[in-house]
Amino acid sequence: MAGDRGRFLGRVAGLDEAAAREDIPADVRHQLLASYPQAAWHVGAPDVTTLRRIATAVETLRDRWDGFEEHPEFGTAVSELIIRGLSLGSLTAADVIEHAVPASAVLDLTWRRTADDILPAARGRADLAEELRALLDRRLGDDVPLWTALLVRSFIWTGTVAELIDSTAVLGPQQAIPDEDELDEAAEDVPSANVLLAFARPHVGLEVLSDGPGELNSFELALLEGSPLAPGLVARALADDAGFDARRALAANPVTPAAILHRLLHDPVDPIGTRLAMLYDVADPGVRYAALEMLEQSGTAWPQILHFVENMGEASVYQLIAAAPTTERLHFLLKKFGRYLGPDTSLLLYGRLAAEAGPEPVWDAAMSAPNGLEYAGSSVRASMASGDIEPLLAGAGAVAQTDIPGVTVPDPDLAYTPHPDDPARWPLENAVRQHLDNDAHRWRIMVRRLMEAGPLEYAQLVDLVEAVGDGAGEAAEGEP
Repeated sequence: MAGDRGRFLGRVAGLDEAAAREDIPADVRHQLLASYPQAAWHVGAPDVTTLRRIATAVETLRDRWDGFEEHPEFGTAVSELIIRGLSLGSLTAADVIEHAVPASAVLDLTWRRTADDILPAARGRADLAEELRALLDRRLGDDVPLWTALLVRSFIWTGTVAELIDSTAVLGPQQAIPDEDELDEAAEDVPSANVLLAFARPHVGLEVLSDGPGELNSFELALLEGSPLAPGLVARALADDAGFDARRALAANPVTPAAILHRLLHDPVDPIGTRLAMLYDVADPGVRYAALEMLEQSGTAWPQILHFVENMGEASVYQLIAAAPTTERLHFLLKKFGRYLGPDTSLLLYGRLAAEAGPEPVWDAAMSAPNGLEYAGSSVRASMASGDIEPLLAGAGAVAQTDIPGVTVPDPDLAYTPHPDDPARWPLENAVRQHLDNDAHRWRIMVRRLMEAGPLEYAQLVDLVEAVGDGAGEAAEGEP
């Protein structure tokens, strides 16, 4: 009906609005869904019937547009619908686990992507995590072969989460594993397996997929490159015999917790190789700078360091130099790495150096770059001609007003977004369950404390809920 405009759940004005109306007659909705299957995603208050309609719509759209489920918009639309249903109470966590497709979109909602943000439908998502944990405990327990089969099957699974877990438990570890041909392409993208493994007990994460001690296999390395990172898998990757590829995968993953990156800096097995990999791969500029300092202290040859730095990309080199804590260090790194910067990024650092130490160190650093004065740029030449820092400061100020990804504005490809050490935990939501649920008196106290406290971070909210639950701040007699 809508042609390519309806592709990927396509936002067709009028049809989507009609689908979202709760008063649309059943026969009209049926006709709308038959001609425009995407309408299934636009219900105002999604319920179990909605989830069943979506499964039917997916089959229809799959025939029309092969591979449409791989488009990011598909997963986003499913997630938004589930969040809407959980927020309104028209869907329960059990409903979602049992009926929503694909499983990958459901599993993606069960873990916290950041430690501080309170996300939409946070309580509903935490309930989803609890429901998933209970189902996994009930159906798989600590059976490592079953967990292995579950993770491998999740690479290619398109049904519901409940079907995935139940069928694995019924078929057993041998019959449940797909053949090698089915897994060849899927092994490069395993987010569902990462999420499921985050809900396994740590010893399962240490044993799963591995035949025993030794270097990690290709599936384990694929897991280390994805998110979230399960604590058990991280512990396995840090083992002395896990292999260099495991350490490099941890270093390169932008969601690796900072505490793990600092452990890698002190890797006892291959300290130089690991630090060189971190210098090149780590997304956190502070950790990358620490790796550089430790390489220098260990006597690593500068040609070896420069071999990695020259391939890092201009924004990463800029961040590395900008992390210098002192004027002397900034001057030194500009002379070492300035050749890998462009005119604009160089000028930004020249402006900082000039403001801290005057123009002479800038002239020295600029003359040390390839082509010397010719490459230095007009601001540096003007500063040398006038003998002052004003041209450098003005030039740096002008560059700062432009958009340079990873330098003056964030670059999504270089974002440093670590998640909590245990991504399957929801501390605030669990604290609310334990201390506030079904207790109107405590809720009243909690509201009063929140009004008094003002804006709070996630961890502070957890502390406040626990304090109220322990009796702190009880209202005086006669207070509401």
